[in-house]
Amino acid sequence: MYQKVLIPIDGSDCSMRAVEAGLDVAKALGATAVILTVTPTWKSVGLSELAIGVSEEQFAVRTHEQAEQRLAEVAELAKARQVACTTLQVPHAHPSEAIIDEAEKHGCDLIVMGSHGRRGGTRLLLGSETSKVIGQGKTAVLVHRG
Repeated sequence: MYQKVLIPIDGSDCSMRAVEAGLDVAKALGATAVILTVTPTWKSVGLSELAIGVSEEQFAVRTHEQAEQRLAEVAELAKARQVACTTLQVPHAHPSEAIIDEAEKHGCDLIVMGSHGRRGGTRLLLGSETSKVIGQGKTAVLVHRG
């Protein structure tokens, strides 16, 4: 059925629970996993607390190191579950766009991602990368409530 499962992570508890579910799905299907983390770009964070007091180069190094650490942790989880996986780190201002693009680029036929399950005004204010992937992408999406 599904041969290649894309599992986006952001380091949150919600995404880590979705990783576990995604790896379980991949194992049950005999599929491979592609683990993706999307790092913010310097321009996308502007004057947020992520960028204040650091240079663009320091920001790039810090986000790269944090992403690599997350990916290494997930690769170990995949190995423990005996699921073949590759890891990707992509800098992009819009995570949902990067997720959709990478799913297509790597031939993924399923995306497993977490959702906090926010409703109403909170969802409208914060947005939902999961909702954007569902609404804009062509790849099947399995949402894990976290």
